[in-house]
Amino acid sequence: MPSSTSKTAKKKKAKKPTKAQLGRRSRVKGGAFERKIAAELRVIYDPPELVAELVAALEAKDLKEYKRLLKASNVSRGEQTRGAKHADLLIDECPFWLELQDAGPQKYNPRSKLEQAERDVRESESDKWPAAVCHRLGRRSIQVCMRYDALAWIATGYCFADADAAENIVVMIDWEDFKGLLQEHEDERRQ
Repeated sequence: MPSSTSKTAKKKKAKKPTKAQLGRRSRVKGGAFERKIAAELRVIYDPPELVAELVAALEAKDLKEYKRLLKASNVSRGEQTRGAKHADLLIDECPFWLELQDAGPQKYNPRSKLEQAERDVRESESDKWPAAVCHRLGRRSIQVCMRYDALAWIATGYCFADADAAENIVVMIDWEDFKGLLQEHEDERRQ
């Protein structure tokens, strides 16, 4: 018969995570989302042979080679400690300043993330269109939040005459549709 001090007799209570642990989890989750989006954008903005080499290095679990190849990529993660000086993803040829959010239902707020991107664009004096790429935990889809004039420009190449009215309208489009528009824009730019 087991004694009262045996491992099976006592169940340990799960400890509540500290604020520091929660913050670290959030940063790790956000970093994973940024890496996922960056990998998808490399297909658009990097040469196909570099993308193939990056995939091969990841599959071979050759992190040293992968990090070396990342230095040649046109897509990189911005440094979060620098604030408004950099978007979450840095892509020279992309016409958008991208802020990313991967959040649970309590913190999921695409419009707030768009407003952050708009502030950052103003503060950094960038000529890019602000956009927020957002994923709500527990959902499959990723949405892109932007002003209507930005969507009109990337979809048609034109801005509307009544820019004041168009810039007050916020729209959400599916990430896959947005990537398609970016691909079309990049193909036209390269011609």
